[in-house]
Amino acid sequence: MVSLQFRTPSQRIIGGTNANYGSHPWLVNIRRLTDVNICGGTLIAPNKVLTAAHCFGNNRNPNVNYYFGFLGKQDRRINRVDRGQRRVSFASILIHPNYNHATTDNDIAIITLTESVTYNNYVRPACLPQQDETLAARTSGVVAGWGDVSDAASNLGSDILQQATVEVIDNTVCNQWLKIFTNRDDEVTSNMMCAGYESGGRDACQGDSGGPLIIKVSNRLYVYGIVSWGYDCGKVRKPGVYTKVSNYVTWINSNL
Repeated sequence: MVSLQFRTPSQRIIGGTNANYGSHPWLVNIRRLTDVNICGGTLIAPNKVLTAAHCFGNNRNPNVNYYFGFLGKQDRRINRVDRGQRRVSFASILIHPNYNHATTDNDIAIITLTESVTYNNYVRPACLPQQDETLAARTSGVVAGWGDVSDAASNLGSDILQQATVEVIDNTVCNQWLKIFTNRDDEVTSNMMCAGYESGGRDACQGDSGGPLIIKVSNRLYVYGIVSWGYDCGKVRKPGVYTKVSNYVTWINSNL
């Protein structure tokens, strides 16, 4: 049995490709002041960023002075300046009140920026889905981030933004696959969604946490998932698990 403590927050893109600059203008690179890349996030309003609660550990009141972010970033190296990048400071970090660090349920947080940003070709928001909206299995989406690109212990992530296409997996099927490793049939809760492939190969990984699963609907791009956790990266019947954003739209809108 694989116990819960062996489950790892997602920190990388496996099986992806270099993203074209400007193709993910909602993506936020979240860092500690020590310049450590810790997570991704999604711009959803001029001064609001959606991310994963676990990016801040089990801290219910993260100190905003320990963190900052970049918008419009392609190359995560701080000494490489992308033409559209903007450094942003955080005014507050709101962790969902029902976040459970042990089970990773309700793994969602809202960051308020100290200043609103101006939208341009490299900085603009993703749309929110409808409250309680559910996607059909095999719906395709795109996940992006600067996380690990392999399971090697020495992997430190990608300097260049990576992206990969994944497919939505029914929660019942996902739980059946993961039960082999967990001996549980309910680890993926109704507040989560799975995406990837039965055969593996493409997935989010360490360093990609908090970033969006973006799905195109009627020519608009929506953030349906937040990279949350998984067992290994890109392995057979071990898809990535995401926070299901549509379960939280009312809460998000009440805090915009």
